[in-house]
Amino acid sequence: MTDHSKSDVSELVRVKPLEWENFDAWEFWARSSVGTYYVRERNGIWKTTLDTRSSDALIYEYTTDGLTPNDFEAGRQAAQADFERRILACLTARVENE
Repeated sequence: MTDHSKSDVSELVRVKPLEWENFDAWEFWARSSVGTYYVRERNGIWKTTLDTRSSDALIYEYTTDGLTPNDFEAGRQAAQADFERRILACLTARVENE
């Protein structure tokens, strides 16, 4: 019998990447089963949030220096990591005789 602990479930499955849409160069969103992730820049501050039906959660915040390219990319990576953490937390490996 193979003993799969909760910590190695991530080695057995892959979480789909979020699919991003955008309104302009400062607002992006990805809908998911846990809510809608937003990456937005306002007044030099990039924020990544998760909007669920009951609340908003701040996932990541970054104050841009105006020179760093791909500020959106850092927010997108933070959203993907949060999404994967939430999905993997719900999974466990199947044990024999289940």
